[in-house]
Amino acid sequence: MNTGKLIVAMGLPGSGKSSVIKKIGALTNTKCFLEIEESEYSEVVRSRDIYGSFTAMTWFRAMRMPNLYEAHHLAKNGETVFLDTYYDKLLSKYIGKDGMEWLISTDDAYYEIILAITQLDYSTLPDADCIISFELTYETWLRFLSRRNRKLLDNDTLFLNSFKTQEYFIEAAKQYCEEQVSKGNPCQFIRFQQEFSSLEDSAMRLLNLLKKNNVV
Repeated sequence: MNTGKLIVAMGLPGSGKSSVIKKIGALTNTKCFLEIEESEYSEVVRSRDIYGSFTAMTWFRAMRMPNLYEAHHLAKNGETVFLDTYYDKLLSKYIGKDGMEWLISTDDAYYEIILAITQLDYSTLPDADCIISFELTYETWLRFLSRRNRKLLDNDTLFLNSFKTQEYFIEAAKQYCEEQVSKGNPCQFIRFQQEFSSLEDSAMRLLNLLKKNNVV
């Protein structure tokens, strides 16, 4: 009987998903799949004003897909694996909503194409066994952004005004898990309140929460 699990994370950029997931992976000797570093971003991301949101979004999607499919493959073969983002699977549930303009505007000529891709992704991309919702206050979020100091996104005006989109991520993950359960495919929904503390503290708090809920 397969006992593997695909455990994924959702939350605002800068909420500490990658760092905490990576630390838990090290503590538990568990395989983790992480987002690429900013130093590896393509020029199409660095110059969105020139190349457009559609080009940047599809580039990021292409970079993330190998991680998602490999993680799913390992889980199907009995391994427990962590994936630090599940944006692509759930994007259709919040794209186009108020506050998501930092990602792509509904006025963008490619918006309808992106919307169609996200709807197809929701029905065809691999399913998860557990979603961890990283949640934090606005003040904590700003402190995290200040600490990580990424240049390409964290200082973008639209992005800094997008904190309310955290609720979209939470609702999307919650709806997805409920839909999976209704189909007979249990997917646990774990809400993790992030705090401005050490990485070790955050990782241990989340690990204990996962153990409490029999996720790991």
